[in-house]
Amino acid sequence: MLMAFASYGLGRMLRPGLHLNGAEVNPPVPAVGFSFTGANGQALELQGLRGKLVLLYFGYSRCSVDCSLMLQRLADARRSLSQKANQVVVIFVSIDPQYDTPAVLEAFLANYGESFYGAVGTLQETHDLAASYDIGYATGAEEGVSHTPLAFLIDTAGCKRAIYPAALSADQIGADLQALLQEPPDASPCAVGLTQP
Repeated sequence: MLMAFASYGLGRMLRPGLHLNGAEVNPPVPAVGFSFTGANGQALELQGLRGKLVLLYFGYSRCSVDCSLMLQRLADARRSLSQKANQVVVIFVSIDPQYDTPAVLEAFLANYGESFYGAVGTLQETHDLAASYDIGYATGAEEGVSHTPLAFLIDTAGCKRAIYPAALSADQIGADLQALLQEPPDASPCAVGLTQP
């Protein structure tokens, strides 16, 4: 979590032009891809969503507070885009794959509207992907699953651009989505294979 926020202040000082409400990833880097099982039982690949903005969140369906609050904020942020909402998808990666079957995730995510995709991997795949995004989580017998409640904004070229803690509002996230949707297609550093500050 600390690593994820290390570049926040520096990014705001060094990057000209666009400034985001989330903690900016500076320099922007290609988001780590994956191929998990989607809530519909079919393969879900991050690379297959190029051309859309992706909000990526790690959580689990039995999460009592954090997950529901963040997912509702992401849903509200997406809804604020009106006709452009179909250019944004939300991926919910389960950190509890032993319980969160595709069917369980499909029912859970139906509460938040369309374009919310569940993703389930093996225990090892889930651990490796979470680690690559600096997401920590632990399973306890009584307290259930504890995890780092962060969401990630990935641009249309597959570049990780911002990180959202639970404290950010739907309006702040929505403003970031609107700003990135107005960027030219080749504005992302990942569009040309670069990660410049």
